[in-house]
Amino acid sequence: MNSTIIRNHNERVNPNHIVYHIGDFCLKDGDEFLPQFNGNIIFIKGNHDGQNGITTNMHACLIHHGGKLIYLVHDPADAEDFVDLNLVGHVHEKWRFSKTKKGTPIVNVGVDVWNFRPIDINEILQELEKWENTKKDVYREASERSVMKGIPKSK
Repeated sequence: MNSTIIRNHNERVNPNHIVYHIGDFCLKDGDEFLPQFNGNIIFIKGNHDGQNGITTNMHACLIHHGGKLIYLVHDPADAEDFVDLNLVGHVHEKWRFSKTKKGTPIVNVGVDVWNFRPIDINEILQELEKWENTKKDVYREASERSVMKGIPKSK
């Protein structure tokens, strides 16, 4: 698995690219794996970092991209609502997209859900838009079925 992740990473990332790694780089021996990865990697601390040779004091990071304010943090429980988008890790293969209680999008950027490769911010935004449109379509279809059964639409 390690060789697959390294190969996939290096196929997408050039040595001069900036990569935000949102926690849990590996379980152990990070100092052995790190030199094999292309890019300038900025580490955001995950719950397994510290015991794996990766040291960072950065809990979260705020970036601007394409007119959006984006919050990068490892644990989805720490997602924020003052931003346009949260990028997280920690949940592995459990889900790709979610929302905070107030409706701010959360995207799991862990390799587990992106074919074991890093995902570009523009791909994230495209996939998020597809997901949001699909959710609207599913809601619209459910509302239409409710009306057809004589059940009023919820407001």
